Amino acid sequence: GVDHLDVVVRADVTDRVAVAQAIVDIAACFGHLDGLVANAGVIRLAAALDTTGDDHQAQFAVNVQGLLPCCQLVAEHLIAWGSGGAIVNVASNAGKVGYPEMAAYNASKAAVINLTRTLAAEWASFGINVNAVCPGFVATDMLREVARFAGERDGEDPEEVLARIVP
Repeated sequence: GVDHLDVVVRADVTDRVAVAQAIVDIAACFGHLDGLVANAGVIRLAAALDTTGDDHQAQFAVNVQGLLPCCQLVAEHLIAWGSGGAIVNVASNAGKVGYPEMAAYNASKAAVINLTRTLAAEWASFGINVNAVCPGFVATDMLREVARFAGERDGEDPEEVLARIVP
């Protein structure tokens, strides 16, 4: 059989055709899909008064608009197979709390939470369980960018900022 750890398929979540092809490729490799973890995300930090329309749009394009087709295409596959399955959308605690200088990111992750609730209600009858997880700070490259931004803003070493926010 195929070792699932040896399979990597890359796709730009803002490109529905690429996502559809990725799902076809994965399903062909394993026979079918059991679910999805949607974990794409971007952030552009700025005070709310300084957030541009382009910054707002870029975050929503990946964090929300890119997530929906992934969910739709996997759900279509699960429905066609009649197998049910699970979809887990990675939102963020930022979608519940609303951190300063992250207005568009916060709003996009709040949208993911609400979208997840809608998909869960609509797809439950197909045996598709849709949930969101809302992690706090996780030491990723994206969080390092947040620490750099906060460090520059506050005159602190970004590594010290990172050490303070990630346990």
